Order: sequence, then structure tokens, then C-alpha cells
Amino acid sequence: MMRRRLSRLVIQETALAKRSLEVNQAEFNRFAKRTSQWPPVSKAPRACSAQKRLATINTKLLLEAQCCAEPS
Repeated sequence: MMRRRLSRLVIQETALAKRSLEVNQAEFNRFAKRTSQWPPVSKAPRACSAQKRLATINTKLLLEAQCCAEPS
């Protein structure tokens, strides 16, 4: 039960973080177009590194939950 709830929370947090990253990149690109000082940010490199960070965080959370979970 606890593991299932934690898994749902991890999935929700991952989705929110991805969406936040997309919004931040879109805002930065709009600003860059207006000022023409910087080229638009490519999605691939930043999204990839953010996904790796999220995977690391999610793995740590799941490991902590497994260690602290009561045996069924």
C-alpha cells in the first residue's frame, strides 16, 4: 500500500518536473527571440540531464521507501 502510494507520488513529481522544465525553456526561448542576444535553447540536452536527475531522485526515494516499509 505504502509502496503503491509512493510510486504514484514519484510519477506525479516526475511529470510536474518535466512540465516545469518545458515551460521554463519556452519562456527562455520567447525572451531570447525578443532580445536576439542568445540562440534558442535546445530541448534535448537539458531535458536529458533533468530526466537523469529525476531518475536518481526517484531511485533514492524508492530505496528509502523499501527500507522503511513494513513487511507485508
